[in-house]
Amino acid sequence: MTDDRSSFGRYLRNRRHGAGLSLRDLATHLEVSHVFLSKVERGQKSLPEKYWQPIVGLIPSITYSELRKYSDLGQPIQISIEDGASPDLGLALARRLSDKHLSNDELEKLMKLLGW
Repeated sequence: MTDDRSSFGRYLRNRRHGAGLSLRDLATHLEVSHVFLSKVERGQKSLPEKYWQPIVGLIPSITYSELRKYSDLGQPIQISIEDGASPDLGLALARRLSDKHLSNDELEKLMKLLGW
């Protein structure tokens, strides 16, 4: 289980609770098992993108862009030697960032600074 995948799950759970939906209600609406959805919310499974739009339609406080942002946080960092950067530098940066637990605002500022 990764902290980033857990961030996606926590976001989903908080918004689901805010909408007054039970885990079983949302699972039934998505036509998935409540066990699977529980694993998504605990960061043990990823939620396929095909389920995002129905969630956005059901829970007004969830946006597609927020789902994308939290999903992207859980993606592995890929480093290419062809990019001209030292692989050691990239790995050091990735480790440093993962240890810092940056807020979403801090991550967005860093991404802008890096031109991403």
